[in-house]
Amino acid sequence: GGGVRTGSFIARHQDKVDRWVVLASSNYSRKNPDDPPAELPAPGAPMTMQSYETGIVKRWLGTSKCEGTIESGAPEMIWAMNKDHDPLAAQWGNGGLRAPTRTYWGWNANTANKITVPTLIMSGDQDRLTESNLQLFDDLGSAQKSFLLIECATHFVVWEQQRRVLFQASLDWLRRSGSREGRVRAEAAPQGATRLRAGPDGRIRSAQ
Repeated sequence: GGGVRTGSFIARHQDKVDRWVVLASSNYSRKNPDDPPAELPAPGAPMTMQSYETGIVKRWLGTSKCEGTIESGAPEMIWAMNKDHDPLAAQWGNGGLRAPTRTYWGWNANTANKITVPTLIMSGDQDRLTESNLQLFDDLGSAQKSFLLIECATHFVVWEQQRRVLFQASLDWLRRSGSREGRVRAEAAPQGATRLRAGPDGRIRSAQ
């Protein structure tokens, strides 16, 4: 939920943020309400629980369509780190990962239009959030903005081979040496090379 938190903050405090980098913001919708619900916290369970089969096999491995982008042993290592992070839930059944339930509002087109800081939005081409993040990109009030679609990457690209593209693009943007405006596509380059090419609008040059 980092996108809704940072985005909502920036919409209120433009003077406190120089540049913004977003990776596949969840919970963005043009139709989200502007105001909070009448009852907070919202009724329901205070947390969710994910097993290895749900969190790793279904949500991560089940969405990856390219060979070799997830290194051998990485899923098991990440799951072991999750169990270390939440040792209590690790004792329940086969172990699980807890997360608090959240009530979101205001992360919509009205809020996005208020954001004018230079913004880089990134998403993997195998991430189900890509469509909503393209809408977020279009709705931003920023004059300087770029959308980077990373080939052969899922929502969990931070743990995959294409993380090198993610990290380099973020660094370039924060150093003000990255792409300027429009949509950019990062190819699935061998050995983690970070090659960027112009988007379909032809306005974006390679960042490297």
